Amino acid sequence: MRAGELYYKDIPEPVWVVSDLLIGGTANLLWGRQGIGKTFLMLDMALSVARGVPFLNRATTGGPVLYYCLEGGERPLRNRLHIYPDETIDWNALPLDFKYNINLDSNEGWSDFIGGLRGRALCVIDPILSVSFPGLKFNDNDMVRELMRRLEQAAAETGCCIVLVHHRRKISHAETQYPNDEVEDQSALGVVSWLALCSTRMQLAADAKTGLKLRLRAYGKEILVQSVPLTKEGPWLRYENPAHTSIEAVSGLEYTSWQCGLCRMTFNTPYTETDYIAHVETHRPVV
Repeated sequence: MRAGELYYKDIPEPVWVVSDLLIGGTANLLWGRQGIGKTFLMLDMALSVARGVPFLNRATTGGPVLYYCLEGGERPLRNRLHIYPDETIDWNALPLDFKYNINLDSNEGWSDFIGGLRGRALCVIDPILSVSFPGLKFNDNDMVRELMRRLEQAAAETGCCIVLVHHRRKISHAETQYPNDEVEDQSALGVVSWLALCSTRMQLAADAKTGLKLRLRAYGKEILVQSVPLTKEGPWLRYENPAHTSIEAVSGLEYTSWQCGLCRMTFNTPYTETDYIAHVETHRPVV
């Protein structure tokens, strides 16, 4: 194709399953250490998309969702749904289906999988480590590339947004001295193919300074680099709007120092609302 032909070609705009984060017809990846809250975050996303309500302060298209819950089984999953903080949900009318196994080691398995994606807005595979795929070694670039290529094709063929949930591998202290996020991501996942063949890459991580506050760092082919501040509501994660975040007093009620809830910058001066608003306006909140 000549450059001019491509330049003037009428290409449809992407369908955002989650605005400015996830696009229909793509394969995407979320990773983080075990126990940090990946499944709770993905369940919240699935419930939000199925109802067509915002997720992390972003609009969703709304539509049927398929969730492959490949760890724990029915009981833990049911218990999580029982504590979801929205009592208005009509669970019987919710277009959200769960499956507890997935087999991609044959053409028949792939055919069944692709058939299940048709008509769905979102499919979550949690975790990808439990998927059966012939010869797959998760630290082998060639095998991971083949799995990702087929998942990409399945997403493109059906228009479904696929999100893979992956555990961050354990690393030694010597491996923590990374020059940039890209090198850290490759090390955390084992091989670069996980990242190279995804549309949106999302990392759920604790704040490096405090180890307490969580953030969702996202970047990809169709989105800008984002760092979404999160706060906990029980085990569930919620968007923490930096314009309304609580001030954390470091020295009791006198507020002799304070910290921004978004960037975690600490100011060793008495807190005033004027200073706080002025600092918050230096951020560009993700909306």
